[in-house]
Amino acid sequence: MDVTAIIIAYESGAVLPGLVACLPPDLPLILLDNGPEDGLRDWAEGRGLRVIVAEENLGFGRGCNRAASGVQTEWLLFLNPDLRPEPGCVEALLAAASAHPQGVGFGPVLLTPEGRPAFKLSSALAPREAPVPAAIPQRERMVPVLEGSALLVRRAAFEALGGFDPGIFLFFEDDDLCLRLRAAGGTLHLVAGARAEHGAGRSSLPSAETARLRGFHHVRSHVRMARKHGLPLPALMGWVNALSFCLSPEAKAQHGRAAARGRLAGAWAATWRA
Repeated sequence: MDVTAIIIAYESGAVLPGLVACLPPDLPLILLDNGPEDGLRDWAEGRGLRVIVAEENLGFGRGCNRAASGVQTEWLLFLNPDLRPEPGCVEALLAAASAHPQGVGFGPVLLTPEGRPAFKLSSALAPREAPVPAAIPQRERMVPVLEGSALLVRRAAFEALGGFDPGIFLFFEDDDLCLRLRAAGGTLHLVAGARAEHGAGRSSLPSAETARLRGFHHVRSHVRMARKHGLPLPALMGWVNALSFCLSPEAKAQHGRAAARGRLAGAWAATWRA
């Protein structure tokens, strides 16, 4: 396989073995561990996986850039630890990539554990574009954006753009990369023959602190990317993001209050420092 899989872990020991068990045994895999030592590194090394230990939590985008540095395969496959690809998923992605030489990004059809579509319909950074239909596709189609939780990218195109934006710690780095790939002349494809289950938010152990940090970076990254891509009133957009969450049922769920505090703090920080 002319592809290298890259996984960014943070306290992901409970879910990562399930992902690895779903992948082809001959797929080269690099694990970058952003989290504290919790036994995951020994487990991975014991199975012959290449492990990179980050000196600090690099976040998703910077972690991917670090792990991809020096890789020589034609394709990079970025995977979230909580992803569960169906049999043949990786092979279907590579077959689609071979059939579309102009394509620079390919993604599987993502489904929730209940079987509902979980792939992106549009990008918050390009809201004027026509969204992808919500129905599960029966054939491959070009799309405006792909999910970073399962993203096959042509390495040459990825490196030409400098990879993910290193200024983004978490959230919206996949939207930003997809928009830049398309601006450089490439196409993005949702591959109907490749499917994977993705229960979003399960990559790390749940805690109030994790929820707060995720909330903070969700809003801060949203504002930064809105400014980068020329959207109107980006600071106000951040406050709308935060306040909408605070009024939503999600804010009443487990650790919801911590996530709401994080979003409000992210909106405040982004107003002055993004």
